[in-house]
Amino acid sequence: MSAPPDLGEARSEPPQPSPSHAPKLRAVHSVPVDHRGSDTKSKPFDLVYLASCPLIQRAYNGVTPIEALDLRSEQKNFITTIGKSSKRFRFKRDYATIRRLGTNLVLGCRVLHYTGHGLENGLAFEDECGVMHIVQTQTLRELMAAGAKEEEVKLVFVAACHSESAGKAFVEAGVKHVIAVKISEKVADTGARHFMNSFYLALLMGRTVANAFKMARETLKAIPDLPTADDEAKKYLLLPKEADHNVQIFPDLPTGMVEDCTDKRAVENLPASVDHFTGRNFEVQQIVEYFVKDRKRLVTICGESGIGKTAVAIYTARFLLERGMFKDGVIFFRFQGKGDFDVGQIAEMIAEGLGLDIPTHGLIRALKSKIRKKERGVLLVMDGLDEFVSLQEKDRKQFTVFISELLQDCRDLRILATATTPIGISRGVEEVEFPLKGMSVYDICNLFNKLTNDKVTAEVVGIKDAYFATRNDIFQGLAQHKLIKEIVNGHPYRCWMAARRFNKHPKLDQVAKIMSYELRALEEQQLEEEQSRAAKNSRRRKGYQHPSSQHTSSSSSNEQHSPSSNDLKMVVGGGRNNSTSTSRNNVDDVYAPVGPGEFAASGRGGHKSSSSSS
Repeated sequence: MSAPPDLGEARSEPPQPSPSHAPKLRAVHSVPVDHRGSDTKSKPFDLVYLASCPLIQRAYNGVTPIEALDLRSEQKNFITTIGKSSKRFRFKRDYATIRRLGTNLVLGCRVLHYTGHGLENGLAFEDECGVMHIVQTQTLRELMAAGAKEEEVKLVFVAACHSESAGKAFVEAGVKHVIAVKISEKVADTGARHFMNSFYLALLMGRTVANAFKMARETLKAIPDLPTADDEAKKYLLLPKEADHNVQIFPDLPTGMVEDCTDKRAVENLPASVDHFTGRNFEVQQIVEYFVKDRKRLVTICGESGIGKTAVAIYTARFLLERGMFKDGVIFFRFQGKGDFDVGQIAEMIAEGLGLDIPTHGLIRALKSKIRKKERGVLLVMDGLDEFVSLQEKDRKQFTVFISELLQDCRDLRILATATTPIGISRGVEEVEFPLKGMSVYDICNLFNKLTNDKVTAEVVGIKDAYFATRNDIFQGLAQHKLIKEIVNGHPYRCWMAARRFNKHPKLDQVAKIMSYELRALEEQQLEEEQSRAAKNSRRRKGYQHPSSQHTSSSSSNEQHSPSSNDLKMVVGGGRNNSTSTSRNNVDDVYAPVGPGEFAASGRGGHKSSSSSS
């Protein structure tokens, strides 16, 4: 977690909920008054775990993407570790914003844990829109002193690089025991996880702070796959240095199950994020800001096939979900099929996704009534609306009217859609068109490197003095090659295709020739699909009548085509394998990798990025 502007680009995995296989873990979601007795309400948490993973940093000299920590693995290992203690331990996970820190201090906790980026003069928190908020040491000290009850917070663990000054601020606020990292040092992710898990396990088993700290240091030194383990162990500090740390933090924990008191997650069916999620920090943050700050109701991500619309939508929705922005549900729909549809089918899918029991008669009216009662926010992710956008005027109008009325009648509903062109909502609700363009050269090279498992060497890119070549030299050589510069040309799906070929034939020139041929074939296939779609719409205009315009006579009804429920499908789960459509366009968008990432970097410190927003 190096100081800005040396914060690199974010990594692939966003923070995730605790794993279901963690031992002896019981979810005790939310803290409403009617769900707990008076004794439990007044009892502080044993530990509050605050994580910070902002998307970008805004400064006087521009905007920089932020390196994301692997919070998913860290939280997974932490939960597994505390489960091994077989202690009745109450903890809560939250995101590090000023408001949430203040709330948790008022609720009370014995141990406050922070994981995120550290700075020499403070800590990197998030704001509500995913922008880094630098909290100065003076602010930390004042907030800690004002918010926490006297001596209630026994220990603060600042799991961040360069966090010594922040640790001293907590000491000045009255915290007796603080763990931090030397102000001039960065720590490796692997070492940080081992140190944290060893420390907390010893602490929960009744060891003193001093003994648990020593145990964690010795464990870190013994890690076989960390060559600098001994140096890593020396980076951690136990503050104040002269104080007596032979004190137990948890001397009286009874035997039992771990209680996860994290606020209840909303109903959701989001697919898993695409592997090697890289290079889209700016785009994700801007869409988040549209929903959170600007209060927009409908955002449509537009762009050519394979540019990464689906993956950006999924990552954005998950970012909002995990920060509790839509507490009543985040539901994902992938629209597939021939384009013959009924808005009633869409209404049924929405009701099913939200778990609503709605009668068939008056379905749309009942759906609106149910959603209106969900005042904590609902987000619908509608992926692949190209078929609807390309419909003839009558059928397209029916779809747009349904979407428009749904948003007008349900004030706490938001829709994030993907399509090649905007949906075309023209009344009542503003549609924000968000064009998604190609990725920067840096991000494409970064992605290619990840997809090929670091197989791009100095020899591969043609560097003569390969022995003295740096990573940056290899990067520049790859960026100038015809494969990346002309054929891939910022397109993430083409990058995936090139990487797949390179893994079989690790020669850039050979892959470039193969790709040139395949892209010509792909363009021909797409042209045939467009011609087929145009012919189909022409036939529909001549003789097809949509069910919504049918007469009530049985003879007329029997003559009409009845759209199959298979024409529209709600996809539950993640990744490219969930698509049952044979359309290449759907597959392309799922494969297109997007989001924050870093070029073959390791550790918590990150590195300076030269990428720019698309």
